[in-house]
Amino acid sequence: MPLSFCLALAALVLVFPSAGAQNISLDGTWKLSYWKQPVRGPVTDPAGMQKVAAAPSTLKTIPATVPGNVELDLQKAGLLGELTVGDNVYQVRQYEGYQWCYSRWFPTPAHTKDQTLRLTFRGLDCLASVWLNGKLVGTADNMFIEHSFDITDLVVPSGVNDLKVIIRSAVLEAQNFAMQSISGRNDEQAYIRKAASQYGWDILPRVVSAGLWRGVELDVPANGRTQIARIPARSGQGVLLIRYTVGGVEYKNHCLYGDIPFRLDDYRAWMAKAGIYQ
Repeated sequence: MPLSFCLALAALVLVFPSAGAQNISLDGTWKLSYWKQPVRGPVTDPAGMQKVAAAPSTLKTIPATVPGNVELDLQKAGLLGELTVGDNVYQVRQYEGYQWCYSRWFPTPAHTKDQTLRLTFRGLDCLASVWLNGKLVGTADNMFIEHSFDITDLVVPSGVNDLKVIIRSAVLEAQNFAMQSISGRNDEQAYIRKAASQYGWDILPRVVSAGLWRGVELDVPANGRTQIARIPARSGQGVLLIRYTVGGVEYKNHCLYGDIPFRLDDYRAWMAKAGIYQ
């Protein structure tokens, strides 16, 4: 079956009536809590945070701005000096063994039962667990990529949701690896997907940061949608499977039901080049 026919049929799936898409920014003011990462192991859930908070003067909270990073928030709170002045940058070292938690509340957006809600972090630095209403949404370990999670079944219907992002100390977590020097020094950054310049460079001092350094969004896609899956990673003939959702209706007696195989007479394997498949 020609590829053009496949794409035309895929487009046909998308023309069914659907609720409008929404893109809601969660940028702005958050709360930032921080504490020393326990020797017995990092805190990875809200219950662990409550235990830390039970100890006097252990957990502290300040306002935070997203997008941003913890050093900027500490500066605004008067806990750090201007890092470009004098030797103030060395003040950051005392926080390298700390954990951080960004938290905020947001209302559940209006959506139909056929729509999904996706929580997207455009940049999360770096080793984190994401919690919504006390339930684990997902984890992150790479500051260079976006992280998107389906939260449809975790939001409070027509209510307000408690979002927490708990970040572990990248410096302490790197010590879990048997570090071997590859450049004549202790390359802790080789095991953590962070900007290498944070560990010190010829153009700037060491500032091993953390934070939600790019925007956070709540996406509600339109409910008429397709998902393309299982394209063999080689050129030639293959099967294109289109999974679809149309208003929550199962078309058992129609051709639009389940996985629909399409044979592609000639296709090229995906590569990092625009204009091949979209």
